[in-house]
Amino acid sequence: LAAQAAFALKRRTNQRVLLVDFDLMGGTIAFYLKLNHPYSLVDAIENANRLNPSLWSTLTVSTGGIDILPAPETPCAAVINPAALHEVLQFARMTYEWIVLDLPAVFQRLALQALPESELTFLVSTSELPSLHLARKAAGLMNQLGVPRESYQMVVNRVSKRDNISSSDLEKIFNCPIEATFPNDYFSLHRVVTLGQPLGAESDLGRAVDALSARITARHGAKLAAP
Repeated sequence: LAAQAAFALKRRTNQRVLLVDFDLMGGTIAFYLKLNHPYSLVDAIENANRLNPSLWSTLTVSTGGIDILPAPETPCAAVINPAALHEVLQFARMTYEWIVLDLPAVFQRLALQALPESELTFLVSTSELPSLHLARKAAGLMNQLGVPRESYQMVVNRVSKRDNISSSDLEKIFNCPIEATFPNDYFSLHRVVTLGQPLGAESDLGRAVDALSARITARHGAKLAAP
């Protein structure tokens, strides 16, 4: 969803878009987009105090009109310096109109470090009961941390017409509105992942992602960071 949202923002705004894979243990954006790039978010953090346009262009890789800072190929369990992370994102803010962060689960340290940097956060669930349970816990954690309610939104992925649960039922579970639902469009997603391409508007999932990007751009005229 993060990758496809980044492509949709580029199509809609034609502005500069950065996609960053924050899952240092199991990031998959490079795999999805068929990227073979030697540098990652970890390299950017390690060089945070000397970032410049030339170095940044080496650290990032471009595809489909957007720049990407992937996760490392080898899982990284290092503790990330929050100050260095802040410097990386500050540099990115000076370079891009839109920044999309693909975060790991909100319970992980790095995701929690990224939350204060984000103007808008999406908590993503599926409609299965275990996922709904974890998403409700995640929303509770956001409240405990004092994250303003207006700065995060719930979205539900892989919704099937056979699911016997409505949006109003989901809103009762989370005690907050559902910003968007995305259909379980397996075949469209399988095709674009196989080809390493963005979704098109000809698929149900592509149209749903485009609709979310339209709402984001209508509400937020500056930058975006999201899981």
